[in-house]
Parts: sequence; structure tokens; C-alpha cells
Amino acid sequence: MKLLHLGDLHIGKRMNDVSLIEDQKYALKQIVEIAKSEEVNGVLLSGDIFDKSTPSDEAFLVYGEFLSSLVDLGVKIYMISGNHDSSNKLSYCQDIFEKSNIHIFANFTDKINKYELTDEFGEVNIYLLPYVRLSQIAKLYPDTKFETIDDAFKALFKDLEIDSTKRNILVMHQFLLGSEQSESEEVNIGGLDAITSDTFKNFDYVALGHLHKNQKVKYDNIRYSGSLLKYSFSEVDHVKGPNIIEINEKNDINIKQVPIEFLHDVKIIKGTYDEINALEDCDDFLKVIITDEIPPIDAKYYLQLKFKNMLIFKIENSKTKMEGASEEVIRNIEKLSISDLFSEFYKERTSQDLTEAQKDVLRKIIRRMEEDAR
Repeated sequence: MKLLHLGDLHIGKRMNDVSLIEDQKYALKQIVEIAKSEEVNGVLLSGDIFDKSTPSDEAFLVYGEFLSSLVDLGVKIYMISGNHDSSNKLSYCQDIFEKSNIHIFANFTDKINKYELTDEFGEVNIYLLPYVRLSQIAKLYPDTKFETIDDAFKALFKDLEIDSTKRNILVMHQFLLGSEQSESEEVNIGGLDAITSDTFKNFDYVALGHLHKNQKVKYDNIRYSGSLLKYSFSEVDHVKGPNIIEINEKNDINIKQVPIEFLHDVKIIKGTYDEINALEDCDDFLKVIITDEIPPIDAKYYLQLKFKNMLIFKIENSKTKMEGASEEVIRNIEKLSISDLFSEFYKERTSQDLTEAQKDVLRKIIRRMEEDAR
């Protein structure tokens, strides 16, 4: 039996206010092709299907097309909600979805849903647990005071009767202790929502969602699939793509990641203005860092023309790195217009402010430069 594990689609997400919907369509088509070529029996979607609890119409259309394509392949789908999802919206028309073998568990109340698949080796039990908070579990144990969510999970899974002689899969959306985080994730500071891996040692595979890096956590069979795409510049080195789990008889399981390609990659480019300007044009999503001590006043403007998807422009030199310089000062330098940058540069060199006549000349020069560039 083969299963495809994918999570953190974040359909509808924007990166620095740029829509990623076309990139997500491009990636999801590849996921369907992987499911087809690998001949998987089921798809495990481990939460954060949408980026917002109120998805746009466009996001719903992409979601519907993706599920429809998987249904056409004849695979079964097992889906949970994540912390970004609205459980009510995700479970809308759930009874109709069930008839198409789309099994959704979005509203946790007092149980962990269980489904069964069978092959020549017998049963494979798939347990679904949507994103859950300590307060939700605590309601089930009114006479017990849990100090941490890890304690609550231990109690929840202790009461879950698992037949350890059979093959058991858990689909969950939580933060496990020892895992590696990225900037685009929402995780409580100090690890207050961290759970230990040993709680799930009776499962043959744990399909995790919530963190955006494809990784195992302590054990080889406890894994995050990672996010569908690179959703922050802290993920530039991540390899994206689903996990394929091949399950044979008990204790015989093979796991591999199948990488996908990007419509637009996410990259960080750093160097002097001349070095960066000499690079080939590209439409990848870029964070550009120039290191000139005296940056050209029009550096951001012309690099934006060269790299149309430059999402972040930064200056790193002895001034921005000077001891005591606040993050606010550095951010303000990066946001200054060409006119403001030149005015600051002029004042630094002459200890004088530009006169109104000089400002008027500067505006005319900048306007002429912009017209020439167009």
C-alpha cells in the first residue's frame, strides 16, 4: 500500500502582498501527477489547507480542482484542519465529500476519528486528529489539571485503544519538540505548545502538519511533509515535495520525499550593486541585499526594474550594521525614496539641508530618469 503525505498547502497565501495562487496551482498539478505515477492508494492532508479562516473564492476554486483531480484518480483522501483553517468551512458538505472518499475531520470534540484501509497484509488504521488546543482536551478530563499540552496528549492517547499488531497511521497538526521552525509559521514562544515524540511511538507512521520544513522528529517514521511552497525567505534552502509512504507488512515501511519544481523559486541575492546588476534577469521571488558603503541613490528603483519579483530590498554596510543602530532605523533606511536617500546623503556630506530650489531640481532629475527608464 502507498500513501502520499502532504500538508500546509496554505491555499490563497500571499508573500509580501504578492499572490501565490498561480504558483500553488502549478505545484498542486505536480502533486496530482506524483499521486498518479506512484499509484498511491490514499492521500493524507495534514492541515492548514487554506491560509486564512475565510478563504477567497479563488482559493476555494483551487481547492476544489485539486480534490476533484485526486478523486478522478480513484484515491481516498484523509484530511484534517490546521490552525489556519476554519473547521466549519473545511467540513462544509462533509456528507457529500464522504461519498467521494474524501474523509474530513475538522471539528474535534471528544474523539479521534478512525478509518480503515485493507491490502494483502490486512488492515491499515488511519487516525485523524485536527489541530487541537490544551483547553479542548482539558474539557474531556474535568478532574485532571494538565500543566502542559504534552501531558494532555499523553492522557488522550493513553485512552485510545490501538491494536499494536496492526499497521497504524496518525494524521495530526501540532508542534513536536525538537523540530525545526521557519519564519512563516505560527508557533507559541517558549515551546508552550510542544509535544514529545514518544507519545506517538505506537504508530507506524505519523503524518504531521504545522511546520514548513520536510523533516523527521526523533524517529524516522514521525515526519512533517513541509509546506507546499517556500513561504518565507527562511525556507530558501528547503526541498519541497510530498512524502510517499510505502507500507508492506507490519514493521516494513519505506519513506521517501518526491521533490517538486517551482513556477517561481524563492532566493536571497547578496553583493554590491554592480555585482547584482550584472546577474541575469529573473522573475523568481527575491530578497536583494546590497553591500555598498555608498549605495547608488537609484539602486532600489533600477533593481526593481531588473527583478520584477524583488519582494525585499535591503542595504547592509557599516552604517546599517553600526553598533547601537536600531532595527527601526535600518528599516526606515530601506523604505526611503530616491529623493529622501539623496537628501540624507547630501546632509551627511555637507551638514546642510537641501534648499527648496535644490529639491525642485532633484525632483526634475528623478522624473527624467524614470521617464528614460520607461
